[in-house]
Amino acid sequence: MDVTQLSDDAHFSCPFHVTTNQIEDELVALNLETSFYYGVDGIGTQIWRLLIDENMTISAACAKLLDEYDVDAETCQREVRAFVGQLIDAKLMEMVAA
Repeated sequence: MDVTQLSDDAHFSCPFHVTTNQIEDELVALNLETSFYYGVDGIGTQIWRLLIDENMTISAACAKLLDEYDVDAETCQREVRAFVGQLIDAKLMEMVAA
């Protein structure tokens, strides 16, 4: 996905064909359509939780991450957008209409 198409105010959901489970600090996701497992740890798990479980936008998630980590706003936005783009490409996450 072209991450420039991601709106800072977009919301995201986990598609029906994806199942997730958290094992310690790692999020494990199974795409039932492709039968591929994915593992996400550390900050990736936190980003997932903020966007999916807490229904935050990229802007809101970055604001929370900026409070917790020593990172500048531009880097945070860029890295979160890149991560979300990868999740969308793997069909583990999708944008939802506002």
